[in-house]
Amino acid sequence: MTGQTLAIVLALLAAVACPSFAQTAPTTRPTLTPTPTPTLTISRSLEEGKAVLVANLRANGKPVEDAAIQFYAKRTFGDLKLGEEKTLEDGTAAVAFPKDLPAGENGILHLAAEFKATTALAGARVEQTFAGGRVIKSQEITLPRALWAPQAPLVLLIVIGAVMGGVWASYGYVVLQILRIRRGANP
Repeated sequence: MTGQTLAIVLALLAAVACPSFAQTAPTTRPTLTPTPTPTLTISRSLEEGKAVLVANLRANGKPVEDAAIQFYAKRTFGDLKLGEEKTLEDGTAAVAFPKDLPAGENGILHLAAEFKATTALAGARVEQTFAGGRVIKSQEITLPRALWAPQAPLVLLIVIGAVMGGVWASYGYVVLQILRIRRGANP
């Protein structure tokens, strides 16, 4: 049975079991009032000599107090949660700036702040790039001579060369014998 068919069957059963239920069912749908969309911004600043990531949440131009803001760093396979803070009276929330987070060769971090939707406000998310992550320098890697490396071990190359040389020497010997037999039959 599909979901719609199941709903019809259940409604008919309810009407048969309790006739007053079918008469008291509401005929109008409740109207939903649109929730205002807040604006969320993030910035980097210094507080007491320490770098912090600050999010500012405003709705209708006024700061939103006591709202949970989640901070993330964008990584290769998803978002890394840096922390969660509630906004203060001025609509700001702050977490420590991730200075030890690896950021690749350029030192750029992709950070985000998110406010999840509530009954009073719609959700908001903002992403921005900041310099200041731990720079990871690319290193030229020299691989050892191994079976999984681009260069095979010398011992393996010598063994394979000897086996292949033996096989080709056998072929050469057979061809030489065929030529000698042919010369002996037709002098």
